[in-house]
Amino acid sequence: MHHTTTEATTNMLRITTEKKKARTVLSVEGRLAGPFVPTLEQCWRELKAAAPQEKFYIDLCGVSFIDGPGKMLLREMHHQGVQLLAQGCLNQAIVKEIVGSDKPADKEKGNGKSGDTVSFERPMESRFIPASRRKHENCLVLALAVKEVEVADYHYQFYNALSALVADSWPEEVQARFHRTIREELSAEVHGEVDEKSWHLKQALLRRQTNVRKETKLFREYARQAFEDTLTLYLHGTCCDIDIETGPRQMPSRYLRRRLELLATLYPPPKGYAVLPEQAKKR
Repeated sequence: MHHTTTEATTNMLRITTEKKKARTVLSVEGRLAGPFVPTLEQCWRELKAAAPQEKFYIDLCGVSFIDGPGKMLLREMHHQGVQLLAQGCLNQAIVKEIVGSDKPADKEKGNGKSGDTVSFERPMESRFIPASRRKHENCLVLALAVKEVEVADYHYQFYNALSALVADSWPEEVQARFHRTIREELSAEVHGEVDEKSWHLKQALLRRQTNVRKETKLFREYARQAFEDTLTLYLHGTCCDIDIETGPRQMPSRYLRRRLELLATLYPPPKGYAVLPEQAKKR
């Protein structure tokens, strides 16, 4: 067995080459980014030129970060028959994205777009999204925009992304109890909502449905969004000291309190944390 090692001068990248029979494995450790991308490319091309019949494998298990040019290089290597090996949620998701981009069916999906793009420069406003998520097997990756974004705003986006995940698979018991609360509010003609998205869906329900308590698609969409927005506020308020903005679209505080108290029974805060002021004093 033959081993060779190439190290960048800053010790940010290490490439170990292992040869056995007709197989060559390049184990990469560190950051596959910036000036270190050409280092890997040069190493691979030199080995490939010396042994064009060998099978090449790139082991990414020790890689901590891959930038855009690094992904492009891996995609090119994969196109030329190199097998990509990875461990960990993020690297496995990147490899799956690279391998999957070769399939014609994936290229057609979304008019040639496979999903959201993470950029290190803020895109124009029409293409900007504050958060995105990608699921890979039993692992989920959340990407949050933080550049030129206020701390409180991306904190909110983080808790909102978590709340959306919960709302996508909320248990029947939780759904039934929250639906009951929503119906009581609609019967009492409670004005306002927690956030803009649920407010607009509530207005659509009130305009288009005579019996607003009836469980229809409109009702379910509104109730789900109201749950997501309320849970976002609950999580944000549990972890941070926040102020609730008042305004003509904001629901009355006593009904908002009822929702928060319900969520506290469904999802009790960790020891030492509280949402409502009096709960903090008791602790």
